[in-house]
Amino acid sequence: MKKGLIISISLFLAFISCAKNKENSVKTKPKQKVIQQIKHSKDKVGVGNTLTKAKKRTAEWFLALDFDIEKIKNKNYPLQKHFSEYLGLGLKLFNQAKTDAERQQIKSKLQKVYDYTLLKDFHNLASLDARSFKRNSMSYLRILYLLEELDFDVMYYKSELKKVKSRIDNHLKQRGDWQKCAFENYYNYFKLRKPAIISDTQNYKGVLNNKLAANQYTLSQVYELTHFVFIAFEYGAKSTQTKFGMEDLNYFYDVLPKLAKIYQLKNNRDILAELVTCMKMLNINDLALDNAVTYLLKNQNNDGTWGNYERARKKYGDLVEVKIYLHTALVAYESLTI
Repeated sequence: MKKGLIISISLFLAFISCAKNKENSVKTKPKQKVIQQIKHSKDKVGVGNTLTKAKKRTAEWFLALDFDIEKIKNKNYPLQKHFSEYLGLGLKLFNQAKTDAERQQIKSKLQKVYDYTLLKDFHNLASLDARSFKRNSMSYLRILYLLEELDFDVMYYKSELKKVKSRIDNHLKQRGDWQKCAFENYYNYFKLRKPAIISDTQNYKGVLNNKLAANQYTLSQVYELTHFVFIAFEYGAKSTQTKFGMEDLNYFYDVLPKLAKIYQLKNNRDILAELVTCMKMLNINDLALDNAVTYLLKNQNNDGTWGNYERARKKYGDLVEVKIYLHTALVAYESLTI
């Protein structure tokens, strides 16, 4: 009798212990899974997103972004490219900020990038091989422009630019039309003496000369086309342009909405955002523009970014946020706020 009672009690205690373990496993496993999802969640916001909410999400993502300069440098990723994108989004957020406190928070976030440009190591254009020089020289000017617009002291940077200006002048013959136009803008902005090749880029139009049908464009040609528009408006610094005549404008009115429809169907938020910016700059009022803006708002990620590049996380780790998501966040934010 006693033996039977002892066995019954033992079985009961074992059952209770097993039940508690099961309960604990049920509680802890989903919790760990949720944490992982929150960390890398690229779920879409969906309907109901507004411009105000979208701007707030992107600002929060930017302020939380770990822009690890040493990690980027150790991976041999181009510092100048990532600096220009990081400062570019920072400037747009700075200009959209409502209060001095918000602007100061953004500028404080950018301080480490500015501090790095005070180091001699950053100003290494003179020692780069020809291919690396070509890859980095435009971003070098872009960074200087962004820092000046953010009201950082750029006297040292400008003194370093003088040392490599002749090399920048000489390499311009290797550049395409839209790039030459971009360099002329920077030379004008910084009041630099222009070499003959960019003394007047009014007739440099690259792919625009071909007047391709929308379905004939490659992705790189769309990119080139959008950048001719950006440069004509000095990346949004000007509200009017003098580069395009009526023939070009009529072509833009026809082809840009068609391209927007194509790249919306392709779910390419990056190039779609650039097309939206171009249509807004050129005052193209079209249903394709309205649809594209609605699409971008609806397809913003919950964390404030756009697109889904999670397959690249295996290759880049957490640097995928800087390596890929940053550019799409930059162009999408610009397209919604310009």
